[in-house]
Amino acid sequence: MAGVAVVSDSNAYLPKQLAEANGLTMLQQYVLFADGRRVHEDEVDLDSFFEEMRREQLPTTTNPTTEDFVAAYEEAGGSAVDRTALRWWLVAATLRWGVICRYQYERHRSGLARSVELAAIGRRVCETEYDLLNLLETT
Repeated sequence: MAGVAVVSDSNAYLPKQLAEANGLTMLQQYVLFADGRRVHEDEVDLDSFFEEMRREQLPTTTNPTTEDFVAAYEEAGGSAVDRTALRWWLVAATLRWGVICRYQYERHRSGLARSVELAAIGRRVCETEYDLLNLLETT
């Protein structure tokens, strides 16, 4: 049986020592600069970063890609990832999140649980529809 590997992104905010002590693989976010550079967050020189903050177009961040996670998982000793099965689970999870968003909004709209947070989650329905269309288009 293949080993188990745990991979997370740096948004988990686990101390490096804790992750290493428990065999966790942590993927860094990317910092995207106006000139097109894409750098891991732990490789960004703070002096350069703050210089970029003075420019008109600010740097942004983005999470690791699905392929980044798959590669890190396989490298960490997890079993080989079936890309077809992964695509299915991505579609299923995205659809599930869309249904949850719609349900949470309906709780607010109906008066069952009035909440700005639930109302705001309702706007996420169109985001999941967009994500689903993109996922299904590439299948």
